[in-house]
Amino acid sequence: NWTDRQFVPEWGPHTAHLLGADRALAFDVCGACTGFVHGVQTAAALFGAHAGWRHALVVSSERFSRRVRPGSKGELIVGDAAGAAVLSRGAEPGAGLWDSLLISDGSGRETVTVYPPNGWIKSSR
Repeated sequence: NWTDRQFVPEWGPHTAHLLGADRALAFDVCGACTGFVHGVQTAAALFGAHAGWRHALVVSSERFSRRVRPGSKGELIVGDAAGAAVLSRGAEPGAGLWDSLLISDGSGRETVTVYPPNGWIKSSR
């Protein structure tokens, strides 16, 4: 979650506690629009690194409407959304995330900006 970001304590451990999963590894992945994709990628990598891990819960939410002034250019490119998925380790050999490619392109960095203190989204286009 980027739009309602709370740095300490993170939402991941709080969510795990509410679910009664107090012994689970829980943490936040702050990726704005791509947070859910990064969460799935991270879970797949952790499954590969820890043979005993069987399940992962990925939760993502954004409320961009809190960060956009009505009528601004930023209103046209972002929206509110939420999603959740329970991922389970596959029993068959070769099961899991087959392929993915995540890259970053910082060339458009100034296209959409958010600066403190108010955190309003601004679009240059």
